[in-house]
Amino acid sequence: MLAILLIKIEWRKESRNAKGAEQRKTFYSPVKIDNDIDLNGEGIFLKQCNYYQHDKKIYLRKNRGSFKDLEKINIPYINIVPEPNGSYRIKWFDCKHGLPYRRGGNEDVGNIGSKLYKQWNTLNETAFILHHNESGILKYNCRNIVCFEGIHYYEYYCVYIVNTNKLTHNMFIREYDYHYHQLAKLY
Repeated sequence: MLAILLIKIEWRKESRNAKGAEQRKTFYSPVKIDNDIDLNGEGIFLKQCNYYQHDKKIYLRKNRGSFKDLEKINIPYINIVPEPNGSYRIKWFDCKHGLPYRRGGNEDVGNIGSKLYKQWNTLNETAFILHHNESGILKYNCRNIVCFEGIHYYEYYCVYIVNTNKLTHNMFIREYDYHYHQLAKLY
């Protein structure tokens, strides 16, 4: 059974300074699952913590957990592929249109018949494969723009993933086996 903790922090340019960065760091750590959440269910358990920083305060937008089908899990840039024996391949995908530039490659660039064959500018790589009782962290950032306003905003993601037989309320508080980072220079 797969369990995911998705932490996302969003901020605008006015909070892009050293004090704002120090304040955001306190929200990147894994958190417990609320005691009132029922951990008996089918599918993948997903807990989301979406934060928004405005001036000197950070606001929580959503903080719940529930079971979802794999097809309904939507985490930007992340693709989860079931493998044999209950393992999961966690993949990073970015079509690399525009900035920021990220390092990596396309592991399917030479596979004839693949949708990504000869797609040299596509970032498509396995971050890690989680077998039973293994866990991993993905950390990445983004810079986006509100089209109709022309205002830039920034996002930082910490995705904690655990492949386990039994869910517990403090399962995300642990030492992680794998770490994958795609931290780009945001201008």
